Amino acid sequence: MPRILLLDRDERHARELGVYLEGQHHTVKVYREKEEAFDALKRDPGGFEVVILHISGDRHEDWDALDYLRSLIKPGARGPLILLTSSIYQGPRAILKAERKGARLVHEQ
Repeated sequence: MPRILLLDRDERHARELGVYLEGQHHTVKVYREKEEAFDALKRDPGGFEVVILHISGDRHEDWDALDYLRSLIKPGARGPLILLTSSIYQGPRAILKAERKGARLVHEQ
């Protein structure tokens, strides 16, 4: 059963996505604050197979959070897969930017 860390500032979105993922037999730990999520990753670096970060448009702070998240994963170590979700379509440049940073960007509808 995959363990997922979900970081999402939007309470309603986080609850709905968490319920859906748990219904798909995943273990989900939801965080609304970046610091708490990052502390959880620092305490247990191998504790999650997937990290989902919900981003809002092309905000620098969201991309900075991804960069910091990547820095928590030691080079050469098998870290969690990183999935970015966004309800705003940002185009192919954002998808490529995410890929270059080691993440996958998925646009929700």
